[in-house]
Amino acid sequence: MPTLVYLIISLINFYAFGHKCRIVRHGDQTTADCTRLKLNNVPTCLPLSLSGLDLNYNQISMIKNNAFKSFSNLTTLTMDFNNIDTINGYAFQGLKRLRWLSMKHNQLNIFSKIFDIVFKPLLRLQHLDIRYNINKTLDISKPMVYPYFGHHSFLTDLYMDIVQNPVFKLSGFENILKLNTIKFARCYLNQMTNDTLVDLPSTITAIYFHKCVSSISIVEADFLKPFTILQILNMDRVAIQLGDALKLLYPFTHTRMTSIIFKQISPHVPKPVFITRVMINYLMHICVKTLVLAESEIVGYEQNSLLALKFPDCLENVVFSGNRFSLALGPHLRELILLMRKAINVKFFDMSYNAINFNNIEYCNLDVLDNPSYAKEIYRKGCQIKSA
Repeated sequence: MPTLVYLIISLINFYAFGHKCRIVRHGDQTTADCTRLKLNNVPTCLPLSLSGLDLNYNQISMIKNNAFKSFSNLTTLTMDFNNIDTINGYAFQGLKRLRWLSMKHNQLNIFSKIFDIVFKPLLRLQHLDIRYNINKTLDISKPMVYPYFGHHSFLTDLYMDIVQNPVFKLSGFENILKLNTIKFARCYLNQMTNDTLVDLPSTITAIYFHKCVSSISIVEADFLKPFTILQILNMDRVAIQLGDALKLLYPFTHTRMTSIIFKQISPHVPKPVFITRVMINYLMHICVKTLVLAESEIVGYEQNSLLALKFPDCLENVVFSGNRFSLALGPHLRELILLMRKAINVKFFDMSYNAINFNNIEYCNLDVLDNPSYAKEIYRKGCQIKSA
C-alpha cells in the first residue's frame, strides 16, 4: 500500500509540474523549458537525465537545499526574472557538471556570506551571470566584499553588478586563471581610481560597463591597467565626460585591440564635446579593429585629432552615430580623404543619426557584419536606417 500511495503522489506531482514543462530531446541531450509557468518552487518530477533546465520568468522566491540533487547531469541552469531572494547554502549540491548558471534579474544579496557556500559545489562552472540583483534597500555606499570565486578554476565569463566601493581582494580571483570576460551591470561606481580593479585577474581580455548611474567624480588613467592583454573595452551609458573615457585608454597605447566601444558617454547634465588632439592622444596610438564613439554629444573636432589615427589600416568597423558633427566640413575633408586611402580594411562606416537628435537609434549589428554569410542574409538590402 505505501508503494501505491507513493506512486499516486508522484503522478500528481508529475501532472502538476512535469507535464507543463516542454521536454526537448536532441540526441543524448534532454532539456526542460519551464518558463512562464508561475512556478513557486523548482519542479522535481522531470527526467533525471536533464542536461538543461530553463526556469526563467516564474515566481520562485527561495531555492532550498538539494533542490537540484536529482539532476546530476545538468550542465545548463537558468533562473532569470524570478523573485529569488533566498538561496540555502546547499541549494546546488550535486551539480558537479554544471557549466552555465544564470540568475539575473532577481532579488539576491550576493554580498551575503552564504554565497561562499552556495557556489562551492559548482566546480566545473564556466559561465556565471548574477547581474541585476542589487536590492534597493541595500546600502551600496559601504565597502562590499564580493563572494569567493576561487573554487571555480574553469570560470571564463563572470557577469555581475558593481557597487560604489567594491572589495575583490577576498574573492580568490588569483585562482581563476581562465577568466577572460567580465561584465558589470547596475554599475554604481562613483570613482574610477587606479586601485578600484587592481585585485581582478590580468587574464581578462574583455570588460563591459553598462549603465553606470552615479556621477563619477574621479577618473584615473590607470583604472584599467591590471588588464594587460585587454582586447575589448565596452562602456555603455556611463556618466563621465568623453574625455575621461578616452583617458582610460592610456595603458593600451601601442597595443592591438579588437573593440573600443563608447556609447552614450556623458555626465547627467550633458555638455557639447569638442574633440582635441590631447583628448585623442592615447586612442591615436592604438591599433583597433572596431571603434565606436556614439551618442556622446560630439559637436566637432580639432584638426589632426579624430581622423589622425596612427594605424588606420587596423580599422574594420567605425561608428560615429548619434552625435552632432560633420566629418567632411571645411579643412576636415582633406583629412577624411587621407584616412580613407589608408584605412584599406574598413568594412563598415556609420555616421547616421548625426546633425540632429534622435530618440531611438537603431545600430547595425557589428557581430553580424563580421560573418559574411549571415550578413548577406540579414542585410541583403544593405545595413539601412529604418524609417519611422
